[in-house]
This record gives sequence, C-alpha cells and structure tokens, in this order.
Amino acid sequence: MEERVSVSISDAVADVRLVRADKMNALDAAMFDALVATSSRLASEKGLRAVVLSGEGRAFCAGLDMGRFEAMKCAIGAARGTARLSGNKHEALSIAGDGGDGGEEVPVITLDTLIDDGRIAAGGKYLIKLDVEGVEIEAIKGGPRLLQGDSVLLCEEHGSDRHHTVSRYILEETPLSLIVYDPRSNRLETVTELSILDRIKVSSRIGYNVFGTASAFWQARIDALNANAARRLQ
Repeated sequence: MEERVSVSISDAVADVRLVRADKMNALDAAMFDALVATSSRLASEKGLRAVVLSGEGRAFCAGLDMGRFEAMKCAIGAARGTARLSGNKHEALSIAGDGGDGGEEVPVITLDTLIDDGRIAAGGKYLIKLDVEGVEIEAIKGGPRLLQGDSVLLCEEHGSDRHHTVSRYILEETPLSLIVYDPRSNRLETVTELSILDRIKVSSRIGYNVFGTASAFWQARIDALNANAARRLQ
C-alpha cells in the first residue's frame, strides 16, 4: 500500500504531511488509518512541542474521498419496509405513512441491514452518525448486532428537549454506555444520571452530541482522548 502520511521531526517540531497529491489528499480508509497511527506515535514522542500538519501538492486536503460512498436513497428505521418522504429541506423532511401526503416512496433499511446485505463487515470498527432527527430511536432499534460490536454511535440531543429523549433511550433501554462531553471537566464523561444534561444543554437553539458504545475498543479511544486532554492542562 502506498504511503499516506509522512512524518519528520526536527527541533521538537513534527512535520506531518498528507501524501495523496493525485487526489488532492482526499481522506480514504488508508489515510485515516495512517493518521491514527501517526497520532499514537507522536503522543509518545518525548520532547515534542508542536505538530505542523500539511498536504503534498496544490491542496491541503479535499475532504472525504466521496468515491468511497454510495448513495442508497433509503430511509432508516427499526425494520425493513417502505416509507414516504415529504418536505423539501433537512429541517422539514419527515417520514409519512400516508400515500396521500405526497412525496417520494423509498425503501426502509435498518442498521443491521448493512451487515445482512454485505455492505459492511460484521466485525468492523465503525463510527455511526445518526443525522435523522425524530427517528433516532427507531434507527437504534434496528441495529442491535451492529451496535453491540465495535461501533460507536453519535447522535444529537436537541437543546430544546428537556426530557433528553434520545439519551434517555440509550441509557435506559440499550446495553450501550452513554457518553457526553462536559465542558466543566473538559472530558468525555460516562453518563449515569441524565441530570448532567440539564447543566450541559445551556441553549435551546442548538444540538449537543452524545455517544453510545458497548465496545472496549472505542472506550479505550475515549479514555485516550481524556488522558491527552488532561496532559495538555498540566
């Protein structure tokens, strides 16, 4: 496999370069793996004072390599089926069961469908971002096998929801640990009482990310992030 990241260290400064100039340094799986390996290496590098990240060629980074993705044009839910989508923008898009509501009929898939249909490997390590406002819980219900593997779930708690509906479901109805960033401690904290969200959710106009995982792999990554944050404060 071609080198994706180069590293050189001089005078306590690490020069880290993305090496995929022919694709404007777009991020593919190999690039992500190389960046993770590089960050682990540099975290243990004694005497290092700064890291400079740049890209080879004419662009720093074009973002995600969209060639890795496939548009499925599906809705997501707790079980396979069909749904009718209506609305013309993200905030208004909804799933309607009545064909008289207009819109477009699409198949409904579940998270576990991705395994069953061979789109992802059952034993892989995944970050699952659920940007599906209003149907997060139905989506979670459709992914017990995927979510109990080496996966971490990322979804949004809306600041206006004082019942903390999504977090409450993750905490009380699933085997996942619920994790949220706490600005007071500057840590990703494991939630045992939902009252912590009353303090963290200070604005009703924005969303707050929460994580759920049953994976020792992802929990170790979170512990490492907390350890790195603590070292920066020393």
